[in-house]
Amino acid sequence: ISRLFIMREDDVLPLLIPAPPTSHKAIINYVIGRANQGGYWNVRTRISLEQTKSADGITYSRVTLAMLDVLPTEWQGQIKKYREGIVPFLRGIPITEADSVVQE
Repeated sequence: ISRLFIMREDDVLPLLIPAPPTSHKAIINYVIGRANQGGYWNVRTRISLEQTKSADGITYSRVTLAMLDVLPTEWQGQIKKYREGIVPFLRGIPITEADSVVQE
C-alpha cells in the first residue's frame, strides 16, 4: 500500500488516500519526476483512477497523477514549514489491514 497525503485548501490536516500496490510504480515515477523539478509538495496534483486489465483479464483500477500547476511562491514557504513539522508524525502512522480494504 502506498499512502498519499493530500492537502486541500482550508483543511488543517492532510487527507490520507491509501493506494493499492498496482499504483506504486506510477506514484514513484510522479514523485521522482517532480523531485527533479522542484518537489511534489509545491504543486497542485490531479489524482485520477485509470481502469486496466491484468494479464489474466481481471479488470482493476490504478492511480494516475498529473501536475496541474505550481503553487504561488508565497504559499511555498508556508507549505515547506508545515511539511517539515508534520511529516515525522505521518511517517509514524502504521499501515494496517484496514488500509487495504475496499469500501463501497
